[in-house]
Amino acid sequence: MYTIGVFFILTALATSSLYENENTDIELLYKKSLESYADSKFDEVLFYLDSILKQDPSNSFVLYNKGVVLVHLEKYDESLQYFEKAIEINPNFIEAINGKDLALTNLNQNA
Repeated sequence: MYTIGVFFILTALATSSLYENENTDIELLYKKSLESYADSKFDEVLFYLDSILKQDPSNSFVLYNKGVVLVHLEKYDESLQYFEKAIEINPNFIEAINGKDLALTNLNQNA
């Protein structure tokens, strides 16, 4: 899970720069999600990501990051939905494909 967690931060930084000077509300929410993620406050992270998704529902990076947080919370069924949405939007999103595989592996181990 360490690798997937590290990618959350890198993705968040990259996505945050996409929003610079375009939507300061989304940028602020993303920065708060990063801070909460760093403190392992996953419920807060979900709140911030959901707030972003209300404004930008087709952001594959945010969908992926929500999947990552749900994996941390061991909500593998739910995480699959977000990884699959991210892949649907961006079929070459390797990290989302890997996240989906991780969630499926965990589901199979817990079955």
